[in-house]
Amino acid sequence: MEERRDTLMSASQAAEYLGISRVRINQLAGAGKLERVEVGGYYLYRQSELDRWRATPKSLGGRPKEDLKVTMENRTPALATS
Repeated sequence: MEERRDTLMSASQAAEYLGISRVRINQLAGAGKLERVEVGGYYLYRQSELDRWRATPKSLGGRPKEDLKVTMENRTPALATS
C-alpha cells in the first residue's frame, strides 16, 4: 500500500495558497469549516483539507476554485469619459 504524505502549511502559507487573508483562515478554522492540526504550539493546515474546502460549494461553507482568480474576462471595464 502506498503511503501518501500531505503537505502542511502555516496560516500564512494556507492563506496565500487559497488567496484569502490569514485572519480569514483563522476565522474559518475557529468556525470549524477548516480542520487544522497543532504541532509544537503552531496550527498547521493540510493541503488536502484546503483543497477540500476550496472544492466545497460556497453555500456549504466552502469557496469554489474559480472564485479565487480575477481574470480579465470578469473585470468590470472602466467607463470612458469625454
